[in-house]
Amino acid sequence: FAEAAAQPGGFGAVVDIIGMARFKLLTDMDDADLAWQYDIVLGHAILALQVAGPLLAAQGGGAMRAGLISLVRSTAVEHGPSGVRVSAVAAGAVCTPRVGGMLGEAGVQRNAEATPLGPMALPADIAGALLFLMSGLASYVTGQTLLVDGGVACKFSYPPPPT
Repeated sequence: FAEAAAQPGGFGAVVDIIGMARFKLLTDMDDADLAWQYDIVLGHAILALQVAGPLLAAQGGGAMRAGLISLVRSTAVEHGPSGVRVSAVAAGAVCTPRVGGMLGEAGVQRNAEATPLGPMALPADIAGALLFLMSGLASYVTGQTLLVDGGVACKFSYPPPPT
C-alpha cells in the first residue's frame, strides 16, 4: 500500500475479495478450522483496512471494499470525515474455476436452479458491483453492503454441497 501511495496519483481504492467458507457446522469446527476461517474472512481484511485507511485519508479520500458488514460500517464511520468511503459487496455463489471444480457440473446446475436470475454469477458480475461502488456514481454511498446474489436471498439459501 505504501508503495502504491508513493506513485504519482497514489491509489484511490482498495478491494478485498478473499473469502471462503468451510462447509462444516460451527459446532463441528476445531480450533484450526476456526483460525483458518478467521484468517481467510476477517483477519486479512482488518489488516488491509488498518494499513490502507490512513493512506487513503492522507491522500484526501478514496474507497475501500471489504466483505464484512459490521467492519464496513465501523470503518465508514471512522474514515468518513476524511473523505474515505467504505462499502461492501456481499456476493452469492460465484462460478470461479475453483468453485466450479469443487461443485462439479451437477452442483453448478443445482445452484443455477436455485437462483432466480438463472446461472451462477461469474466474476465479472461481482466486478460490476465493485466498479460502481468505487466510481463517482457512488460518491455519497458509504457503510453499505450491496447484495449481489442473483436474487437467492429473496428466495432461500443455496443448496448444500453433496456429501
